Amino acid sequence: MKIFIALTLMGFLSLGHGTEFYSQSLQDYEVKGKATWLPQKARRNYIKYELNKKIVEGPRLLNFKYNFYRARKKKRNELLILFPTISGVTLLEKTMARYFVNRGYDVVLPVSLIRDFKFNSNTVKAMDEGFWRSVIQTKSILKDLRRLKNYTKTFVVGGSQGGTRAAMLLGHNLNIDKAYTFVAGGDFAQIFARSDVKQVQTLRDNHMKALKLSSKSEYEAYLRDNLQFSPESFCGLRKAKLKMLVATRDTSVPTDTQYSLWKGCNYPQKKEISKGHVMGVLSMWWYRKDVYRFFSN
Repeated sequence: MKIFIALTLMGFLSLGHGTEFYSQSLQDYEVKGKATWLPQKARRNYIKYELNKKIVEGPRLLNFKYNFYRARKKKRNELLILFPTISGVTLLEKTMARYFVNRGYDVVLPVSLIRDFKFNSNTVKAMDEGFWRSVIQTKSILKDLRRLKNYTKTFVVGGSQGGTRAAMLLGHNLNIDKAYTFVAGGDFAQIFARSDVKQVQTLRDNHMKALKLSSKSEYEAYLRDNLQFSPESFCGLRKAKLKMLVATRDTSVPTDTQYSLWKGCNYPQKKEISKGHVMGVLSMWWYRKDVYRFFSN
């Protein structure tokens, strides 16, 4: 199983063919009503739902989905936001969700929005727009869930792109208490320019061709000058306690970009493993008890 940050970022880029790029601010979104709830399955310790929300973004109507696990026993009155990796909601996220809901947490998994796009001179604007979508998607559902229940604490966990999304969320005054990230990267310019993942290479080659750039260094410099969204800048405003796991042999989300995010988050508690990206992501499951203890103390 290969889990890479770039594919979801590719999904974030999309605005549809020929549409006008619109929003780069939280104020540019309008939430249309509350989430709709679709029961999926009932178990002894939890009920699983699919939630759907409609959010207006300029001329577009975005349809966001979420998986929600509502605890039935051992209720802790605490909410966990679990961001999925690039592969979407896989067995990894499902088992993590069940682990925590069986211990009394309500768990919500925001599902990444994937849309088609084409490369042109405005692609970088679409990238920024996509990053904002991730924040507004989570901010919006938090309002619904907190109306449902007066949670005493809210936690966040995620691996790879999910970890980056978790870090992006921390500087937005959403009353997050603690977060734990796995192999999350900042410095988006370096990720897109230097990652050796095949899908990233394809994205990079197509974008460079559209921009008429001939080297990775030129492309990285272009992104550094033109990308507006930075997870480091938001994470640096965090009030939540944060713990990060860094993989020191990562070339998918280059290790340097993980250190960049760690520094941007003002040097929170850090654990290092001498592994690559996939093993770093799977550490979410191996270190689940450490996550549980971190949130519980």
